[in-house]
Amino acid sequence: MPAPSEPYPVLFDVDYPARLGRFSTAFRLLFILPAWVYGWILANLLNSALLAGWIAVFFRRKYPAWLFSATSGVAGYNARVWSYGALLTDRFPSFEPSGSPVHLEFDEPPNDHLSRWRVLLWKLVLLVPHAVVLSFLMIAVFVVVFIAWFAILFTGTYPRGMFAFVTGIQRWYWRVFAYLASFNDRYPPFGLAAEAGPASNASTITGGVIGLLATGGMVTLIVVGAIIAPGVHSEEIDYAGLQRGVADTEIYVVENAPRGEILFQLSRAHDPGDELVGVLDLTPRDRVVVFEWYIGTIDRSAEVESPRVRLDYEDGDGRDTVTALFVTAGDTIAPLRITSDQVTTIRAVFVIPERAQPTELRWRPGFGPGFKYIFE
Repeated sequence: MPAPSEPYPVLFDVDYPARLGRFSTAFRLLFILPAWVYGWILANLLNSALLAGWIAVFFRRKYPAWLFSATSGVAGYNARVWSYGALLTDRFPSFEPSGSPVHLEFDEPPNDHLSRWRVLLWKLVLLVPHAVVLSFLMIAVFVVVFIAWFAILFTGTYPRGMFAFVTGIQRWYWRVFAYLASFNDRYPPFGLAAEAGPASNASTITGGVIGLLATGGMVTLIVVGAIIAPGVHSEEIDYAGLQRGVADTEIYVVENAPRGEILFQLSRAHDPGDELVGVLDLTPRDRVVVFEWYIGTIDRSAEVESPRVRLDYEDGDGRDTVTALFVTAGDTIAPLRITSDQVTTIRAVFVIPERAQPTELRWRPGFGPGFKYIFE
């Protein structure tokens, strides 16, 4: 257990401003846009850098100095952007830390002393309690910053208590970041104070137990959800009969649709769909295929969202997949609304090679688990 006086190997602080500009504060959302876009790009690069750091720690038990310099530099810039957005400073985020009132410093990672096994999964589990607490605290931060915005507009100053709270939350975040990035293996404290040291062994164990329970619960929910969730409705259909409109297709009932139960039945395939050739820009080697469904509600109205309909086919060049050009109900293109007790014909229009043979039709609409039709 580290000595109580030992500081955590991350320093974050923001110099308290005596005065803040009202004009800059009033239009902060507008002023921060360029820095936010640049910071967002760097944050995405930072994700790749974190992965590279984990791999290096796992195989060598040390963090590459050049990668630490780059990663900590990006983190410092994002800290300045975050502080500017939280109204903690009027200084526009600079690329260089010198002269900035925002200070973020990470101790250099120890050589050959980083745990390779914690990188795999254990650190993520340990940080679950931190992630949960910080998620709620960030909501409080938005509220506090909103109140501080008015305070600055009227008084020109950031209330000290609010300033300390917002700064402390960001300090907490950067400690968690340093631990997750494997800059160190010292479990971050649950606290805002600058002088707080690494968490005790008891806190680490408690965090691990809570993290394991939470992770196990999420995995259990995912597994149970996958088991009880209805699967894709699959049906084998005589394609020639479907073309004649005499195929014996099933009437499928979606019981848990957003607005009542929905009846669903594939009724016909227009192949070729000659009536549409005149309005589509086709080559002589293409043909139109139109599939029709009957769809209706049993008790209440239902909304059909923009569907994803795909058709698999075989031709002389092998198998391929094409997406529907559009899906319609009458003259309306999805998304569309079906009123109570109304039966509507839905049409999906495809363009495929002239000699292609449809083999499978798949549709994942905005309700139900989806439908798959295998043509014989």
